[in-house]
Amino acid sequence: MIFCEARRLLLEGRMVRRDGWAGKDVYLFMVESTEWEFTTDIEDHQINEARTTGFIAMRTSLNEVAPWNPNQNDIMSSDWLEYFP
Repeated sequence: MIFCEARRLLLEGRMVRRDGWAGKDVYLFMVESTEWEFTTDIEDHQINEARTTGFIAMRTSLNEVAPWNPNQNDIMSSDWLEYFP
C-alpha cells in the first residue's frame, strides 16, 4: 500500500511497517495526545505541566519507542503493510 493508506490505518489505531525495513518487529503506531505523559528533570513548571500532542511512534528492533517522521523515500514508497504482532 502507499503512505496515505498507511497513515489512514494509523489514524484508525492500527499498526503499520514497511516491507523493506530490517527487523520484522519494527513498526509504527499512533500515540494520541491523551495517552502520553512524561516527566523531566527541568525545574520549570511550565514544561512539566505541558500537554503533549499526538504523534507517530516507532517500536524499534531494540524494543524502544521513539517519535517517527517520514522521509521522502517513506512517503513515495508503496511497500507499506499493516503490522500484526
